[in-house]
Formats: sequence, C-alpha cells, structure tokens
Amino acid sequence: LRGRLLRLEGSQITVGVGLEEVQLATAQVAQIIWLHDRDWDSSAAANSSVDPAASAGERTGRFAVHAVDRQDRGLTFHPLQLAGGTLSGTSDLLGECSIAVKDLSQLLFGPSITEQVRAFRSDPWTLSLAQLPRVYSEDPAAGEAGMNASRVGQPAEDFLLRSLTGEAFRLSKHRDRVVVLDFWASWCGPCMQTMPLVADAVQSMGADKVHLVAVNIQEGEARARAAIEKLQLDATVVLDIEGQVAASYQAQAIPQTVIIDRQGQVTHVFVGGGPRFVEPFYSALEAVVNAAPANP
Repeated sequence: LRGRLLRLEGSQITVGVGLEEVQLATAQVAQIIWLHDRDWDSSAAANSSVDPAASAGERTGRFAVHAVDRQDRGLTFHPLQLAGGTLSGTSDLLGECSIAVKDLSQLLFGPSITEQVRAFRSDPWTLSLAQLPRVYSEDPAAGEAGMNASRVGQPAEDFLLRSLTGEAFRLSKHRDRVVVLDFWASWCGPCMQTMPLVADAVQSMGADKVHLVAVNIQEGEARARAAIEKLQLDATVVLDIEGQVAASYQAQAIPQTVIIDRQGQVTHVFVGGGPRFVEPFYSALEAVVNAAPANP
C-alpha cells in the first residue's frame, strides 16, 4: 500500500491514500519504506526566522521521529530504515539508535518535532523566574534550607543528555562524587548571577568530591556555549533540549539547584539564587560531602 503515514498509535497505523484515511493493524505490516520526505511547507519555513532554541533537526529541516514505547518513554531521532521490524536511525544526542515496531505506542514525525513532542506531552509546566527561596520567608514553617521540595529524600531521576563537548552524560554513572545539578537558561538573569556562586562553592569542596552539572533548559547549543564562555564556568554542561529532564525534577522556576549524594538520593533542592543563597547552599553541600557513606 502506497500512501502517507499519518499516525501510529498502539496497534493501529493510519495511512492517507488520496483523500481517504486507511487503518491497518500493525501486526499486518511487515515493512515500511520511506520513499521521500514529505513536503512540510518548506516555503513557509524559508520565510520565517530560525529559532535559535530549535533542535538541530528543526534548524536543518531534517526529517525526525519521536518514538514512544509502551512504558511511555520517548526517543527522538532521524530515521534511516525500517527492516526486520526495527526502526533505526541516528540521534543528535545518542548517535545510532533503534526501536522495535512491536514496542511502539505512538510515533510522531516531521522537522518540527520538538513542538509536536511538547504538544503531545501536554507540558504542564512553564519556565519562570524563581522567587526567593522559602528559607528567606518569615514563615516559621519554611524549615531547613533546601529541605522542603517533594523530591528531597527520593532517588534522583536518571537521565541521558549530550554535553557541550559532544559526549553522552548519564547521571547514574557518576556515583563516585556528590553531584550538583544547576538548572539554568541564558535568558535568566538570576541564573547567570548564581551559577558562578555555585561553581565557587563546588570548587572550594574539591573536584574530587563534587561534580557540578549545569543543565541548560530548551536552548540551542550556540546560545548555551556563548553563555558558559562568558561566565568562564568550569562545569559539565548538558543540553536538555526538550525540557524533559527539567520537568522530571519539577524545575518550574529557575535557577534551581539540586544536591545528590553518593547513593543517588536527592538531599536538597534550592529554588532561586543570589548572594543570600550561597551560605545555606554551602552549608548543605558541606554536610552531604562530609556525610559518612552508607553501608554496602
């Protein structure tokens, strides 16, 4: 059957043939062959300005897919072939990757894949500048600095992102040191002011004890690189292009700084920044670094 692949949801594929939509069971499909990319209104795209925060696929107009498996995990990549029941291609973040068609729940595709993913996920959070941390409020119930977030005491959500150096960074592979996640964006003034303070505190502890990871949220590589070079920041900088890692850490306001101990547990979450942030952050970080390791 020759047509236009419109949707892949669960066990059903929808194909456009002429003006009609034809539904097929995925179990009946042995192979899908892409003859050429669809015309994604390239004339309109050519007349519009390029969003510097767009993904590489959107900037180049390359055809991309976002595959969602039955556990609701998503993978964005440029498809190259579908053979033997496996859709394979290359990812800007992961390199070569693949997924079995039988494991697919849904498939989104097109050069504007980031926008489609955000709409598909019905993203419930919107980035905003953070208010002062609750520790600075006059509310006596505010409690100990950085200890009020719901994620404190929970296992840190694992993630895999590409760094500015082009390497893949997986959080769970870095248990040898305390990890500090600093969520930021170049447009966020408090972020740009706070990151050097976080870096100074981490450096005072020693690079052999603390690993600083600056998680840039939904910006392009060029913009993130320019901001880091301006700050002359010594940190591992990773790109959360689609904002999914920030969402998993509930980073609805930035800057947000998360301390993770050597056992992979979130011990503190600070929302907001500025000079008054430094003392409670340093005290919390020192306590985690000096804590006795848990029994094996």
